[in-house]
Amino acid sequence: MTERTTRHARSALGHRPALLVLLGLATALLLALAGSVRAAGAPDAPLGADELFAVHGAGCGSQCDDGGDTGGSDEPDDPEPIGSSYWVTTSQVRRSVDPGVADLIEHVNNYDDQPLRHEYSYRHRTVRSVEFSGGYARFFTASIGGETDRTVTRTTSKTIDPWESLKVYSRLRTTRYTVYGTRYQDYDDGSREAVSRDSGPYRYSTTVLGYVTNPLR
Repeated sequence: MTERTTRHARSALGHRPALLVLLGLATALLLALAGSVRAAGAPDAPLGADELFAVHGAGCGSQCDDGGDTGGSDEPDDPEPIGSSYWVTTSQVRRSVDPGVADLIEHVNNYDDQPLRHEYSYRHRTVRSVEFSGGYARFFTASIGGETDRTVTRTTSKTIDPWESLKVYSRLRTTRYTVYGTRYQDYDDGSREAVSRDSGPYRYSTTVLGYVTNPLR
């Protein structure tokens, strides 16, 4: 071998490590490009942490594990009652009417050719009787002014035509009812709840006047 050939061989051997480095870099670049192509062709590939943050902001959407109760609640607070519950009379149904027995309390004849203004007094009776018991009964009794059986004297008058006879009758008429009540509770959200219901008999009696006139000739 000549000296020139020997120098050429040495030179080629001296550059071999550099060639190997270049080949290694080229192979790594090709593999990276191939991986990028595969990632681009797989749209459902999982996102990395940085990409998750970019997509979901501070949260992580469906990619996160369930962290349990966060301490908040979407359920509204229960309304608080305002004051005490109270009764309201919701209806009053008339069941029967007893007209009572008529009593003659006044009889006057006018034998004059002029009208006669006749004044007279009578006894007027009022009876209010709540015939059931309980909370609603107490409320209803108070709302009508209490149970009572009271008789007072009243004065009235009647004009009698000439040659006319007047008879005045008095009777105690009794009306019986069934009263219905509902007990309510108010709440601070503006609502009202019906807590309970009740009903019972109620009797009201009052004096009623009636008159009859007849000609005297």
